[in-house]
Amino acid sequence: MLAAKGGGWAGFKEGFDNMFKNGLGGDGARGIGWAVLAIGIVFAVVSFAMHHFNPQSRMPSWGICLTIAIAGALIITGIDKPAKWLIEVKNWIYSLVGV
Repeated sequence: MLAAKGGGWAGFKEGFDNMFKNGLGGDGARGIGWAVLAIGIVFAVVSFAMHHFNPQSRMPSWGICLTIAIAGALIITGIDKPAKWLIEVKNWIYSLVGV
């Protein structure tokens, strides 16, 4: 996973960059990512309902649960795809504003 074609620190850096850009590991990490994503979404729905019926609930807010779901998605896809989406959103907002 972290091993690259070159040796030494350059190879280590290349492997580490590739790991974060394209997902955090193999099939096992992707499975954990899917589990974290599903748990985050389910708990966001449950948290929203709990806070609706009992505003003093000590369960984490639905926003925190969605943040956990986003972390699961980052484990699956890596940071490269969400970064590209954020750049596209930024460009779209700039086109609306006229910058």
